[in-house]
Amino acid sequence: MKDCCGDFVWRVSELYHGFGVDGAMRYQDGKTVVIEDVILRDVDPMELTALPNHPAIHLTPTSAQDLMDNLWRAGVRPTRKGDPSGHLEDMRKLVAAAYEVDL
Repeated sequence: MKDCCGDFVWRVSELYHGFGVDGAMRYQDGKTVVIEDVILRDVDPMELTALPNHPAIHLTPTSAQDLMDNLWRAGVRPTRKGDPSGHLEDMRKLVAAAYEVDL
């Protein structure tokens, strides 16, 4: 297996009970490969503490952003309105108080 030296290209499609994700990787040498199967295997819950030291898929920041963009286009949204830290909600409260408006 080649080391990751390219970027993934993602396509997300809405399915009846979820989303389908197809992916391909374009290597710097021009070769393109596709993700065909993801293998899931049964494990003892105790094995979860001893997962391999390498990820199943390594994404560059560009590839991760492309996947997020495709999920967004398919309708997937963050659970906390895109602000997991809560800072945006804090800013809304400050603006509402300063201008005496409801946001």
